[in-house]
Amino acid sequence: MGNQYYGASGLRAIKAFFANTGNFTGRSSRKEFWWWQLVALLVLAIVGGALVFAMFGSLAAVKSGNTGAMHGGQVVALITFLLLAFLVFAVTLLPGLTLGMRRFRDAGVPGWLSL
Repeated sequence: MGNQYYGASGLRAIKAFFANTGNFTGRSSRKEFWWWQLVALLVLAIVGGALVFAMFGSLAAVKSGNTGAMHGGQVVALITFLLLAFLVFAVTLLPGLTLGMRRFRDAGVPGWLSL
């Protein structure tokens, strides 16, 4: 079971990330690996920014020295975004491990070290 998406870039690399879930054999190109890292960083920035807004309401509140006291709407928003963050983590955990193992193997390092 090889990687039919070897050398993919752009959206095809993201499709490859999810299509190769559970594929611990074969190889993955640097393009595949770094395109996914870029998307993961963007998702992390968006979810992290949403968490900041959920906790503090706005950047102006952060700059004005908000003490962290939260009202009901902020608590609901915070819990919603924390659940969203957990869902993103859960959905990308196994594909991320398999991608890391394939890349490590390509570099001549035992794949289990990616754990």
